[in-house]
Amino acid sequence: AVHHQTLQLEIGGWRKRYNVFLSATCDVPHIDNNPTAIFKKVHTTLSSSGISNNVYLLDENKFYFGPVYATEANKNRTNDVSTKFCFTNTSAVDVEISFEFLEEDNIFGDFPFGFTSKSQQIPPGKSKYLEVYACPQVIGKFEGTLVYSILNNPEPGFIQMTCIGVLCDFELIPKVVKFERVLLYRKECSLLNLINRSYKPLGWRLVGVPLLSEQVSVSQGSYKHCKLPTSMSTSTHNLLKLPPTLSRSRYFNCVLWV
Repeated sequence: AVHHQTLQLEIGGWRKRYNVFLSATCDVPHIDNNPTAIFKKVHTTLSSSGISNNVYLLDENKFYFGPVYATEANKNRTNDVSTKFCFTNTSAVDVEISFEFLEEDNIFGDFPFGFTSKSQQIPPGKSKYLEVYACPQVIGKFEGTLVYSILNNPEPGFIQMTCIGVLCDFELIPKVVKFERVLLYRKECSLLNLINRSYKPLGWRLVGVPLLSEQVSVSQGSYKHCKLPTSMSTSTHNLLKLPPTLSRSRYFNCVLWV
């Protein structure tokens, strides 16, 4: 609230009076706690697939990082999943906000969550972002609570978050391609099925295709067995994406020309 008051100043022996105008703004520093103001993606409930990535769910009041590859290299945030929370100062005074995890006393070096800044200064009407990330080192489901405290505001805020540590699970069927006897001037095909059984896309590439015999070729097709515009002999150096099992798998035709 804004308060105004006028005082009169009179000097002894003089008839003239001076008016002194006083104005003060009184407010408790606070931020906009609406989920749509803090998080980029806000959904009402979990998706039909049971997997949500970097989204805040209103029915659970929880932020979902989704599946994250769990490796020891995550100590250096090699395979982490990160996002940015937006904090907007909707008060009339400066906001000094600090962050910590509720489970900080129980951290033994393998706590999967982290953030990049412990405190921020936010002027009135301005916004600042906090980068928060998940990088589990072991498989399993993890939960944490981010606590943000505002100086001169007795009510802290809480953001519950969760992630799932998963491993890379990839299967090639069959693992060995063996052509039997083939008549001259005939063509024999063998189908390879690449299946991603994990919950995240995988990057993959074929190595050594240019070294194959001229009588052997490899062609890439989609799950509908449609050929792609480029052959694998020209695209083996490109890192391609293999969707999760819930989406589809990838097929290849190995062709032997005689």
